[in-house]
Amino acid sequence: MKKIVIGFLIIFAVGMASCDENKGKKFLWGGGSESESQEETTGSGGSLAQDQNNDQKDSDEFKYQTIHEVSFDLQLYDEANNPLGQAVVRVNSDQGDITNSISADNGTVAFKASLSNALETVSLTIEHPNCITKVVEIEEIQKLAQVNRTIFLELRAEKKVKPDRDKDGVPDDADEFSDDPYLIGSTTGEYTIAFEDLWPQKGDADFNDMVVRLKVKEFIDNNNMISKITVTSRLLAAGAGYKNQLWISVLGKDYQLIFNPKQDLNGKTNTGKKDTYVLGPEHQLEIALDPPVARDQMDAMPYDPYIKCNGNDKNQVHLSFVKTKFKGRTLDSDNFPWAVLVPADWAWPYESTSMFQAYPEFRKWYESHGGEYTEWYLHPEMDFVFKVPAGTVLAAYLMKISTHVNTGVVVGTLIVMFLAVLGINFWRRRVQKMNV
Repeated sequence: MKKIVIGFLIIFAVGMASCDENKGKKFLWGGGSESESQEETTGSGGSLAQDQNNDQKDSDEFKYQTIHEVSFDLQLYDEANNPLGQAVVRVNSDQGDITNSISADNGTVAFKASLSNALETVSLTIEHPNCITKVVEIEEIQKLAQVNRTIFLELRAEKKVKPDRDKDGVPDDADEFSDDPYLIGSTTGEYTIAFEDLWPQKGDADFNDMVVRLKVKEFIDNNNMISKITVTSRLLAAGAGYKNQLWISVLGKDYQLIFNPKQDLNGKTNTGKKDTYVLGPEHQLEIALDPPVARDQMDAMPYDPYIKCNGNDKNQVHLSFVKTKFKGRTLDSDNFPWAVLVPADWAWPYESTSMFQAYPEFRKWYESHGGEYTEWYLHPEMDFVFKVPAGTVLAAYLMKISTHVNTGVVVGTLIVMFLAVLGINFWRRRVQKMNV
């Protein structure tokens, strides 16, 4: 009995500790310590004008999107109704940092962000040297197309002067590029995209004809505009007979990312049960925007990544939910996609193994039009997805999922055993009392 109770308590403690693993994360643009942040968000209790909320809801149209674009349109004032320029706005959630921005001299902040549909709440943390830091919670973010807010900040009793080495108006602790007066920060998105390549015919739904890892990074200047974009791509699997090509369209211009998948994987596919995993090379693309582009004029990440099936310009596969200049279909005759995007590392199905076998929640997700099982991609049937060797990022991800599942089973079993032992002991005591 004692051993069971002790074992249960140990696993419970480990589980509680794992819940805290995301605490203490820092924003991309720096930021103070946790204690400093708590101190700064404590106001003097003065009267402030009431914030205004004119958020707009998203449409209910479902196009197999696991992420959605949200426009942020903010107006920042201090308590004296003065617009707050050079205020840093950070967007984050319990899953980590999302993006950052800075206000213009007239106090406006406008930008777009791609958010996971699984997110329910995000926080806006607003910092200005003359004001007390304010945190605004935005609930049901998955239902919003636009966050439109007027927000008031309380003035400090004394102006807080912080170091600003490059004299760009953003303090060093909030400036990712504190020695560059033309850059103040960056924001990054990482995705896995899986393609079927039989367009315009229906595919076999194993989504491994071409699987790529895409990382997009935007560099933000001191006017809150995008001055440079870097795109990093890596081929993960190529189960197709075709020599497909990976491209991306940014601001209406097309850029090639991967030219020859078979060369990247040395003739292998990374899709068979007996395949030895081959790590493909990274491909780097840098796009300089001259002049820089306002952030609210940019489409949200990942823009428009697509493949040319067997290198054919006319046969293209695009994500069904992004803005694209492509005039062809993005859903087949059954309104099923040729491409899916996952906002995480992802294990793709084996060759000739359908997505429905590899991810049982996938069908439930799309049949609910995205309303349920929003994290279907985190729950694979491990016997039906490609295995990668230990030591890779993807292996660590799969191990995390496997460990999470196994821990849940173990804890559940121990709880049942624990309650059963308690029940047996209770029954024995009752019997003994009845026999006295």
